[in-house]
Amino acid sequence: MIVLQEHRTVKTIKCEEKPPTEPKRKKRNSIKEFICNSSSASSGEDEDPSEFYSKVNRIIDKDLSWRKPEEDYSSDESSQLSSSSSSSSSSENDERIIRKKKDTKISINFLESLSNYVPLEDKHFDTKQYFIRTGFKNKNKRQELAEKLFSMYDQDVFSSKLSDKVTIVWSGRLTATAGHCTTRRSSQTATVTLSHKVCDSPERCRDTLLHELCHAAVSLIDNVTDQGHGPLWRKWTHKAERCYPYLPAISVKHTYDIAYKFIYRCIQCRYEVQRHSKSLNIEIDCCGKCMGKFELLLNNNKTNEVQTPKKTLTRYNLFIKEHFQTTKQAQPHLSTPQLMKHLSQEYRKTMEQQQQQNPIDLPDLEQLKI
Repeated sequence: MIVLQEHRTVKTIKCEEKPPTEPKRKKRNSIKEFICNSSSASSGEDEDPSEFYSKVNRIIDKDLSWRKPEEDYSSDESSQLSSSSSSSSSSENDERIIRKKKDTKISINFLESLSNYVPLEDKHFDTKQYFIRTGFKNKNKRQELAEKLFSMYDQDVFSSKLSDKVTIVWSGRLTATAGHCTTRRSSQTATVTLSHKVCDSPERCRDTLLHELCHAAVSLIDNVTDQGHGPLWRKWTHKAERCYPYLPAISVKHTYDIAYKFIYRCIQCRYEVQRHSKSLNIEIDCCGKCMGKFELLLNNNKTNEVQTPKKTLTRYNLFIKEHFQTTKQAQPHLSTPQLMKHLSQEYRKTMEQQQQQNPIDLPDLEQLKI
């Protein structure tokens, strides 16, 4: 039996090299295709390029969102100019920005304008009167500002529950304490005392008054006494901070630098003792550290100037000092101006009598040499 085997030849098949396939780019719907498609739907005729650009311009003119605001950006023509023209255009833009900043007015409310860091030209119009001339140093202006602040705090923070129960008083006896609040349970009233020696600026008056009114609210609204700076007081302070987030946080104790009028400085160790009045005697009192003598300095808030010594008393001053009390007791019906007039007449009489008793001896004219 013969088996026939099929003869197979190895054939090499050459693969045709195909160029790499590039990813197909998505066609974007341009404005030109959109107009062409819309026009081909209506009429199959080709349009003139001039008509195409007129349509494009019409579509762009209707959409104003692409335009740049004239106030913020310079014109496109300036970018096409030379370097000299670009520098001139940039200077014009800078002048325009500066002019805008001058024209724009920063709106700051009444309470924030009382802060010292706000410049005078940016302050609220109603607060400028407390910063010019005497301003806050006048007691009438101080009381006016305190009453205005109280009405604002009572309405915003305390829901108008303190309007008829709180009185505000200024005092000079508080030398280190900024303010104090006293309440009466029988009459359900409170008195807030502010120190004009410590609260010497509208900013300190604003912050101290809000601190003391929180104490008054604890006793008058919550009907709780002897609370101090407890949770109820903190409750009212947190409410005030939510109402006025732009004001500084209400603290338990103040950190104000008190401006004392008189400063006593030790000559040896340079230790200083500050006082609001002349309470120390330089000749008797001495330094507690080195037992040295003091010198008196006058604080004028800018430079410490050594005070000039006291003037010596004249004869007239000594006469008034000796006879004032005795004459006042002898004639109590006289007022002070009448009493001073009477003493001046008595002084004149005594001086005339002394001149008559002790005439001035003049030398002879012949002995004088010219």
